[in-house]
Amino acid sequence: RRYLADFAFPKARLLIEVQGGTYIRARRSHTGSDGYEYDRRRNNEAVVLGFRVLEFTTKHVKSGYAVLTIRRALQVFAESVRNGEA
Repeated sequence: RRYLADFAFPKARLLIEVQGGTYIRARRSHTGSDGYEYDRRRNNEAVVLGFRVLEFTTKHVKSGYAVLTIRRALQVFAESVRNGEA
């Protein structure tokens, strides 16, 4: 089954989710019960497949915290590639 994430960095095996309906595509909102269930199922499947999932709120995005955390996660991945660990 194919799932949608708000943002993805496939080479880094990193998925980004913004909660609270900030990014609603042609699927259920994160905040409804169906959307919540969908998100849990998708995140669990992603982890099983070796992805890391970062989740943020609208406040995290607006404050810049989300961008800083994503950058940090990508830097950790780049370092692991340089060290032959990825």
